[in-house]
Amino acid sequence: MKVSLRDRAIMLILSIVSAVLIIRPIVAYQNFFRGNFFMDNGFTERAIGQYRRAIFLNPKFSDAYGYLGYAYKREKQTNKAIAAYRKALEINSKDSQALFELGLIYHDKEDYQKAIDHFKKASDLDPLNLNARNMEAITYRDMGEIEKAVSIWEKILQDNPEYKPAQANIDKLK
Repeated sequence: MKVSLRDRAIMLILSIVSAVLIIRPIVAYQNFFRGNFFMDNGFTERAIGQYRRAIFLNPKFSDAYGYLGYAYKREKQTNKAIAAYRKALEINSKDSQALFELGLIYHDKEDYQKAIDHFKKASDLDPLNLNARNMEAITYRDMGEIEKAVSIWEKILQDNPEYKPAQANIDKLK
């Protein structure tokens, strides 16, 4: 049986489409995990390259944007970090880690209201994220709103008496 030129073209197109739909996401994950390996071993610039490749292969890969933001943050490229975290949130608005990391950046920039907004959203999405609640309290403390800060820390300790940073922060005020 002879395969027509038209059928060969259709098979080629199907092969290309399957490569795009199946192989690209797999390679994107490989780049992502390679980026994590580089981050864990102190090769931040190489990690950035791997995360960017993962995003190129899968533009909707929100975790790759989040990790890219973290890598940029470690390299003190704050504006690029903010852009990466925002893109992660654009793709996945429930990414509490991206919200938390943005809150940390805004806190460092002394844009306290934005920091508080991001910490609150992070803890609303993940009520067990005591670090977000703790950072919200630290931000209130840094703004001079000590009563609000203490109130948050006391609530944290009421919910989880083992969370030492909250007690340490209260003790510092005494």
